[in-house]
Amino acid sequence: MGTNYYCHLAGEKRHIGKRSAAGRQYCWDCGQTLFAPGEQFVHEQIGIVRRRRFYKLCPKCNRQPEKPCMSFNWAMPEADLQRVSGPITNGYGEVFSLREFLNLLEECPIQYTDSIGEDFC
Repeated sequence: MGTNYYCHLAGEKRHIGKRSAAGRQYCWDCGQTLFAPGEQFVHEQIGIVRRRRFYKLCPKCNRQPEKPCMSFNWAMPEADLQRVSGPITNGYGEVFSLREFLNLLEECPIQYTDSIGEDFC
């Protein structure tokens, strides 16, 4: 699950990417996930789910995280956002300016780029 975001680029509707919950287990001070296998596996469903292990405290600063984080899986290069014409929308019909969308990305310290150019939702 997650929320897909779309824009218009060169007159064509484009999928920007998907924003998903990445759990409460993230230290914003250190930029560190508390998911023991690593941030690349936060959304992995095969094998990892059965043995989900989280550190109780941040392995870098030894403090407990205070707020959850999100992840963002890019479907197009981030640099293309500068050429967006018009508003950005999500799968629920909400409308965002580019600035508002970039503010949403601040809640997404975990970002993936390995799906750029792929059709996913």
